[in-house]
Amino acid sequence: MSIILGIDPGAEKSAYVAWDTVSETVEYHEIVSNRTLLLRLRAKTHKQDRTAIEHLRGFGQKAGNEVYDTCEWVGRFDMDANIPLLSRKEIVTYLCDSPRAGDKDVRDAILYRFGGKEKAIGVKKNPGVLYGIKADEWSALAVCLYVADKL
Repeated sequence: MSIILGIDPGAEKSAYVAWDTVSETVEYHEIVSNRTLLLRLRAKTHKQDRTAIEHLRGFGQKAGNEVYDTCEWVGRFDMDANIPLLSRKEIVTYLCDSPRAGDKDVRDAILYRFGGKEKAIGVKKNPGVLYGIKADEWSALAVCLYVADKL
């Protein structure tokens, strides 16, 4: 396995990261409209060897329309592709050793894995391996790292 495309789906936009497991580098990353991502997945414009999506799971909590909209998009992204749907709890527990960890904890765990913030992110003149990763792309990267390590 070489390139993993990890997707963090949203109700209107989704983040994705392509992770090269051999060189341990980010090949590309972006936050795009769900329609754009769906078209790219169907056209196979990305050159990944494997795709995985963070999937929503219910834990007995109330859910609003945004949650249901996100679930619908996950189904569209996965249509006929048999993409592994990974629960956030599974990914977070693996990376942070706690199912209660939040987005900041996931980001911190990833930064720690790559030598801390200064080394992992770096600066424009001297970018690190995770330079430019932002917002929900951290969750998409977490999907990639989980798949690279576990599947």
